[in-house]
Amino acid sequence: YNHTHLFLVLAHLFGASNPIYIILRDDLGKHTASTRLLPTTGRTMIAEKFSDLTDGVEIESAAVWEVSRFFVSSRSKNRVRDASRLMFAGCETGIRAGLTHYVGVTSTEMVPIFKACGWPGEVVNKKMTDQGEICACLWEVTSDLLERLMWKASLKNIVSYTTLRGKTLR
Repeated sequence: YNHTHLFLVLAHLFGASNPIYIILRDDLGKHTASTRLLPTTGRTMIAEKFSDLTDGVEIESAAVWEVSRFFVSSRSKNRVRDASRLMFAGCETGIRAGLTHYVGVTSTEMVPIFKACGWPGEVVNKKMTDQGEICACLWEVTSDLLERLMWKASLKNIVSYTTLRGKTLR
């Protein structure tokens, strides 16, 4: 998008679940932001490591994927913009995959950052750990959200898959 290059990379990391990695790079090809998207129909971190944050409820649906390893580099010239671009790519990927939601576990310190980027999510549960407070969050995937993220990410003039499918983003 504009001067930043976005790549979707398929990999086989968490079992046979076929995660999708979204990687944002700057003009010099340096990694500035990334995240991992993982179908909840296979092995997930929230099921195997953090089930206490869902009160033991198994989240397993083709319409809900796990998001993890959300990262924005300190080298980024505009961290909120780059985080918003990562979220835009994740939202569009979710729409293309027919998702209704993402679920994930994060530090509670990230919740205001997600809100500032335009995709706050819903905190489902929290707990203290040795590293600080963490929470399980649920993020809705909608075309209206995609439009909001497009503006937050300064991507006003892109042609996206969603635009090509008949919804014009303005």
